[in-house]
Amino acid sequence: MSFICFVCTWGMIVFAFYRSVQTFKAGQAHLARLHQVPCSRCQYFTQDYNLKCTVHPYEALTEEAISCLDFEEASLRPAYPTLANYLEQSTKAVVKPSLTVSH
Repeated sequence: MSFICFVCTWGMIVFAFYRSVQTFKAGQAHLARLHQVPCSRCQYFTQDYNLKCTVHPYEALTEEAISCLDFEEASLRPAYPTLANYLEQSTKAVVKPSLTVSH
């Protein structure tokens, strides 16, 4: 009887390990497929939770977006706007008057 329990226990351990490896490989394949989604590099991507894409809001960031016909590469922009980037852009836009004093 103890031999049967020993074999069953090791059988379950081997099966659990086998299923864990299969699940890991399937997750890795799914993750590789999701990395093909080009939305974050598209000019129509808004980086907003409420409206992710102005052209295809329901397909944005899904596997359906991999073959998006409206994809256009965005110009270079920071992935996450920061206060430093905002201040840099705002100081460029402000025209500073000259400080010359005439007597």
